[in-house]
Amino acid sequence: MNTGLCIVKKQNFYKNRHLWIFSGAIKTVKDVHPGGIVDVVSVDGKFLGRGYYNPASDIRVRMLSFRKERIDREFFKKRIINANLLRERFLENTNVYRVVYSDSDLLPGLIVDRYADYLVVQFQTLGMDKMKHMIIDALNQVFRPEGIYERNDVQVRSREKLPLLRGTISGKEPPDLVQVQENGVKFLVDVKRGHKTGFYIDQRENRKKVRELSPSRVLNLYSYTGGFGVYACLGGGEVVNVDTSKEALELAKENFKLNGIPSHKHREVLAKAEDVMRERWNGDMIILDPPNLALKRKDREQGIKKFTSLNANAIHSLGQGLLFTFSCSGNIHTEDFKRAIFHSGQKVGKELILLELTGHPFDHPVRVYSPELEYLKGALLYVR
Repeated sequence: MNTGLCIVKKQNFYKNRHLWIFSGAIKTVKDVHPGGIVDVVSVDGKFLGRGYYNPASDIRVRMLSFRKERIDREFFKKRIINANLLRERFLENTNVYRVVYSDSDLLPGLIVDRYADYLVVQFQTLGMDKMKHMIIDALNQVFRPEGIYERNDVQVRSREKLPLLRGTISGKEPPDLVQVQENGVKFLVDVKRGHKTGFYIDQRENRKKVRELSPSRVLNLYSYTGGFGVYACLGGGEVVNVDTSKEALELAKENFKLNGIPSHKHREVLAKAEDVMRERWNGDMIILDPPNLALKRKDREQGIKKFTSLNANAIHSLGQGLLFTFSCSGNIHTEDFKRAIFHSGQKVGKELILLELTGHPFDHPVRVYSPELEYLKGALLYVR
């Protein structure tokens, strides 16, 4: 294995066990092509680790290991096996989950999601993209999937000067809809065209919580393909699903049918959440799971303002009952999230009781040295 050399003048990343080395910490880089592997050393020659290099990114090097180990197919196979073993310890009646979550599994820039017999992958960085074939070989050895589909259509690739791609890269092409099981609940997922890699896998435990709460009548805003709504009905309630995508709502209907839920228990409304919240909700729960409101750091303040407004509208519409509200933006931090909820209740003049804060499920772990991976925040509130 040919490796280049990266000499760093600052070692904060090493002290903090962080995987990112920014351009300002580097003294010089030698003998490496963009996306290639480098040995990272201090100015006095001490070996600090091994990672991959991209001169076009502010994050010049992303670390793969703090040890001198060969970066090859066996390296990726071992990392993937370890990541999957962690997940399998907690899985029950579930064949849809995140196998690899980037830095948290010491594989920065790589996402691998399992959908029953298929894998969906994202190579978000140049370095990972350069090693794509080794990673695909390792995944085939570990999982023997029917097929592996790439959803490399995420904008983060543009920042790495990578093309946006989508398609089958190994084995059979997935069907238009893949049937999966989550906590024993069945869903049909469009892994080729759906949001993210097809399904909001990260909301699994929060969906389960809705079922356990057994609300009687639920308004499910930004419902997508009905995930929260299906669980609400299985908990004995009725649900109104609201989304601006006709295709998503049609697939939601199929998901209710797949789980034996009669049509009178759910209703699908093609509308904007803001429009629906103008009316008083005659029920005991609202679920508010909007899209990312601050995609970029510069959008943070505007995103917080929008999140506050949405929650104020939901609180006003609900009157009294449970509000389960979420932010999926990494740029809106936990304190921002809590402060926005405070201001939304203050704005409407209602009492808010925080029953529980929720976040990532175990298959989206947040490595304590890489807090940037924390994005999902949830709050279960009682409004009165």
